[in-house]
Amino acid sequence: RMETPAADGVRIAMAAPVRGPGLEGDDSLEVKEAYAQDWVAGVCGGGSGTNVHLRIQLCEGVKLMRFFYAGRSAPLTRRKDCVFVARFAGKANGPEELMERWGGRVGGGPGDPEPPRPPPVQEEEVIPYDLADGEAVITYTLDEEPREVKIRGVETRPMIPYM
Repeated sequence: RMETPAADGVRIAMAAPVRGPGLEGDDSLEVKEAYAQDWVAGVCGGGSGTNVHLRIQLCEGVKLMRFFYAGRSAPLTRRKDCVFVARFAGKANGPEELMERWGGRVGGGPGDPEPPRPPPVQEEEVIPYDLADGEAVITYTLDEEPREVKIRGVETRPMIPYM
């Protein structure tokens, strides 16, 4: 692994050949593995999205804030001791698609389920980083001091179609 400074002041973590992305020279946070995986629910209207899984070794005093990837951001949630996930909702198989299938009908007849409610309108997110494919940025604090690191080499794994 090696770290290089970027023109915009963000540290860049180069992908390690075997262990995936990581950091050099900052013992407060070490990214050992990072991969993105799309998913789609097996039920109509169940949703879809992309989950980015990270194995991160943290030192005391580090608090993870946001994960920026593919033009969007999400909070990082701890799943296990050193495993975190950032969840990005997709547009396929969601409420919008279900509304289209209902064709504007509101309740067909006896026994028909209620049509779904339209989702709230979301503003288009603008992130402060110019990221190429396979790149991401983690923002975090170390003893309340804001920091950020750019990761290169986020692996893309095959989609999971839940049935």
